[in-house]
Amino acid sequence: MWSHAFEKSVGLSLLGLLSTISTLYVLHHLFTLLLIVAGVLIVGRKMLAHEHLDLTAITLLLLFAWVSIGMLYTPAPWTWSKINWSKYSLFLLGVLVLTLFRKYPAWRQRALNGFVVSMGFVLVSTWANVWFVLPWSATKTPGWGLTHNVMYDHIIQNVMMSLLVVIALVRAKLTPKLSTKVFWGAACLAGIVSVTHLSSGRTGIVLLAAGLGAALVSLLPKRGHWQAPLILLSLVAAIALGVQSSPLMKARVEQAISEFQRSDIDNTSSIGHRIYNYHLTAALFKEHPIIGHGTGAYHTEVCRFVAPPAACETYQWHPHNQFTLFAADHGLIGVGLYLLLIAALWRHARHSSADEHRPVLFALIALLIADSLINSPLFSARENQFFIYMAVLLVSLNDRVRTLTPTNPS
Repeated sequence: MWSHAFEKSVGLSLLGLLSTISTLYVLHHLFTLLLIVAGVLIVGRKMLAHEHLDLTAITLLLLFAWVSIGMLYTPAPWTWSKINWSKYSLFLLGVLVLTLFRKYPAWRQRALNGFVVSMGFVLVSTWANVWFVLPWSATKTPGWGLTHNVMYDHIIQNVMMSLLVVIALVRAKLTPKLSTKVFWGAACLAGIVSVTHLSSGRTGIVLLAAGLGAALVSLLPKRGHWQAPLILLSLVAAIALGVQSSPLMKARVEQAISEFQRSDIDNTSSIGHRIYNYHLTAALFKEHPIIGHGTGAYHTEVCRFVAPPAACETYQWHPHNQFTLFAADHGLIGVGLYLLLIAALWRHARHSSADEHRPVLFALIALLIADSLINSPLFSARENQFFIYMAVLLVSLNDRVRTLTPTNPS
């Protein structure tokens, strides 16, 4: 009886962990704490058991270990190194959550459905913002052609919305029921428009294209991979047409082109800021290319290269690129481990036979790569939690031994 009650408590915490990433942040931390306690009580050494230590888990542990070693030689003060170590400690928590999902497989699909429901709430609220002022939404100005985001930041909302679009697309394709197919198809279209027409973020367009492209290619039959270039070109064309029909996004794309053209004389714009940061992190990387400067060193060491020095605060938070951030702080070893993590996720998806979850894992990998090229998702708290916890959930859902048949999407 105690064992059953404890299992249900852990399962509900796993469900809550994924359900509150997009909405209730305080509850999300509470569920994290409960899962840590559960891990100490019932997982312990089992987390390092052979059946749990696949390449994904090993790479997460190695990343956490390397970040911890970086604490020993970093020149950064404790205030900066502590911030980085605490954010990257989710690598270790990811292994714990992966172990719990494998120990309690019945809660995997429930956790994914919890995420879908919570993002469905965000999607409905985003559309409702066009006509109403909602007390829980970050934006408070109704009207078409304006940006509407429920979450505090449009970037993280578009990251999660892009994955919801993929989940809806896959479920619409796989379900045999026409009514269910229409429902998920409508949800997919509403999610796409929320990114292209109801958000001012250009990042969302890039992520949406990456996620959809990866999912569509993975849905092709083995003998149909020759169609992949045509599908990707069609996707790019469709998104380009969508942008042209959105005055909000069209203006933002034109602004991006202008910012890129002026990046050599204006490094304070969104595009100029990123390009300037690439030069700064490259200079840091050249000094210690193998092991990097140490955990959190970027925030202080970058100030030696910023001109004028008084502008350092503008650039020292993060370089808007996860690869260059790892390169500056953790060198080629850190970048190599991050690439190994991406490869481990890709390998797991490639060998999966779970029709419903395989395309979603491929899409998450594409989202992570695309976001890492224009942002620092593993340093940004909410994105870090989303990518790590969603990755281990999808890995468990794609386990070859445990996922023998696809879950009915209806």
